[in-house]
Amino acid sequence: MAKNNITQFDATDANNTDIKSIDISEGMAPSNVNNALRALMATLADLNAGTTTLTAPSGVNITATTAIKTPAIQFTDGDAAITIADGGGVTANNFSSTSVNIDGGAIDGITLGTNSAVTQAVIDNINIDGTTIGHTSDTDLLTLTSGLLTVAGEVSMTTLDIGGTNVTSTAAELNILDGVTATASELNILDGVTATASELNILDGVTATASELNILDGVTSTASELNILDGVTSTASELNILDGVTATTAELNYSDTGSAVGTVVASKVVTVDANKDVSSFRNITLTGELDAGSLDVSGDADIDGTLEADAITVNGTALNTVIANEATALAIALG
Repeated sequence: MAKNNITQFDATDANNTDIKSIDISEGMAPSNVNNALRALMATLADLNAGTTTLTAPSGVNITATTAIKTPAIQFTDGDAAITIADGGGVTANNFSSTSVNIDGGAIDGITLGTNSAVTQAVIDNINIDGTTIGHTSDTDLLTLTSGLLTVAGEVSMTTLDIGGTNVTSTAAELNILDGVTATASELNILDGVTATASELNILDGVTATASELNILDGVTSTASELNILDGVTSTASELNILDGVTATTAELNYSDTGSAVGTVVASKVVTVDANKDVSSFRNITLTGELDAGSLDVSGDADIDGTLEADAITVNGTALNTVIANEATALAIALG
């Protein structure tokens, strides 16, 4: 097989018997020496021009004034450290450098190690500097510490998830809590409340304590029934007078005599005056005895029964004297 370029040369001297089909074996024609040298120089020129690609070049220090054309750069053990794809794409398996300046293009799949010396990175308009992340016009928008993220601005999002639960309240609804100082226990008092805002506003201005409001515990009265108390100035002791009263409204109204104390009023109870006197009785019917210290009858007296008295006077004269006088007069008259 003819050895037409350097990649076909053999590392064993004896195996190199031609160059570009020019015989250089033992006993060759003397003229082949010149032709072989010329062929060798042409082969080296192809290598220099890049016409021939080396299969595994190596060196301690390789310097090129133009481009080095190779699809891969390998370590001495054959591990590919850098590969170059058609079109110029470069892949480095493990890259380490004290300083890298990349101006333009794109970088994909880069991982900065835990010992990275990168202290600041600007990606498009995002600025990462130590513990802060922000926009190039607001570099400390986010501050990171162990277990804590501090936002020095506004957070805008479509969904807020806290511990796996989405917050569905709107900003306006959450702002209702702005300025609230009540504790969770105090807010839980509202648990189960079905009253409307209008109904709760009834309490606006109420200064009663919880103990005072608890008086209403168990009250079943309606608003109309409670409004009966509107304007009542009686004390509890005064209201307690009614405790045990079974009289009806009509029965209680029998006591309503106005200012006629000591005077009989139709269809009302009789109330004596300060002297224990009562006037203006019309008719009184007794089914028992009338026991009195004295009896003064201004008109006729109709007694259907026996009249028994210890002493009876007629115009100031004892009845027996009047009868005796009448008997004497009758006797005289009869002659």
